[in-house]
Amino acid sequence: MPLHQKHRLRRPGLPELVAVAAVIAAIAAAVAWLNAATAPTLEQTFGRIVSCDIRLTHYNAASDLSKVFVDYAYSAGIGTYTGHWEGFWPSTKSPDALPPDKLDLLKSPGRTITVFYDPADPGRSFLHSSATRFPALYAFAAAATALAAVIYLVRIYPTWKR
Repeated sequence: MPLHQKHRLRRPGLPELVAVAAVIAAIAAAVAWLNAATAPTLEQTFGRIVSCDIRLTHYNAASDLSKVFVDYAYSAGIGTYTGHWEGFWPSTKSPDALPPDKLDLLKSPGRTITVFYDPADPGRSFLHSSATRFPALYAFAAAATALAAVIYLVRIYPTWKR
C-alpha cells in the first residue's frame, strides 16, 4: 500500500494571471456590447430651464469644480414633462456644452436646452446623450476577445503551464 502524499496547491503565476485577464476582458466586452445593443434610440427635442443652482465642490485640495443642478421642462408627443439633472456640466461633446467660466448662463430661467428622451417612455430624459452609435464595433470586440480567451485557454495555457 503506497504512502499517502500531500499535494500542495501551486501558487498562481503569470499563466493563470493572463488567463483571468483574458476572461475578464471577454466578459467586459460582452457587457459593453449588450448595453450598446439594448440601449433605446433617443429622440431629441428642445426644453427650457426652470431653475438652476451651481455649487462649488472639490474632491481634493487642488481644484474647485462647479456642480450644476438643473430642473427643466420639455414637450414630447402630446405631453409636457419635467426632469432634473445634476453633475459636472460638459465643456465639449454636448449640444449645450459650456466652458466653466460661462456656467452662469444656465441660471437664466427659460434658457433653451437640448433634451434627449426615450420615445417609449417620454418621461425618461437626459440632457447629455451618452448613447453609442457603434454597437457593431462592440460586437466585434466581444467576439475577438472571447476568441482570444478561448484560444489562450485551450491551446496556449496548457503548454505554458507545463
